[in-house]
Amino acid sequence: MNQNSIAAMLATLAAAAAIACPPAARADAPLCDPSSVDANQMCHFDASGPFSNISMVFPANYPDEQTMIAYLTKVENDYVDARGPLNTLTSPTALNVTGTRYGSGPPQSGTQSVVTEIYQNLGGAHPSVWYRSFNYNLANRQPITFDSLFATGTQPLQAILPTVRKTLTDRYGPAVSIPDDTGLNPANYQSFAITNDAIVFFFDQNALQPALEATKVSVPRGAIASMISPGIA
Repeated sequence: MNQNSIAAMLATLAAAAAIACPPAARADAPLCDPSSVDANQMCHFDASGPFSNISMVFPANYPDEQTMIAYLTKVENDYVDARGPLNTLTSPTALNVTGTRYGSGPPQSGTQSVVTEIYQNLGGAHPSVWYRSFNYNLANRQPITFDSLFATGTQPLQAILPTVRKTLTDRYGPAVSIPDDTGLNPANYQSFAITNDAIVFFFDQNALQPALEATKVSVPRGAIASMISPGIA
């Protein structure tokens, strides 16, 4: 066999190997680098394999970007671990992350928020949807949590819950009934975004009531203005 024939045979084998062994779903590339940022300052991350699709789109240049990237990296790793090796999959799985940017106050001293909606399907009949928010006070360069959003000693959920109940009843009908122990539990209000007009709360699938889809409720700032911490624009 001459050298040309050997080279042709090796090329054929390499092509067959590439088809038989598609890229792994866990990519080595970072979730966000300059080459993945589009003209709207959104990061794009995609990694696919047989029966597996990972797609993330979220804002770039969030002030506390390291914290956000660390969380999304963990979400990806957890999905890959729960999904298992690609060669064991027999039905489609997916991880889709969509991030949305919000803001309030002056550009240099207001707030910035990113809310990520996370859809995960591990091949079962019931995918999961949840939210994770990231909020930052540009004035003091500190993250904003639910506890720091409101002034010490206030009880904001007493004012917020009626709006949540009315909004969801109007949206889904009288079948929605949120008990006090759920509606007044701060754990259900950890994902939020701050705007000039409202605080928008995001509720995970099944968080407020079994079989209730992931949803959001906008609470006018005027209804809770006296309880918002000083220094939050």
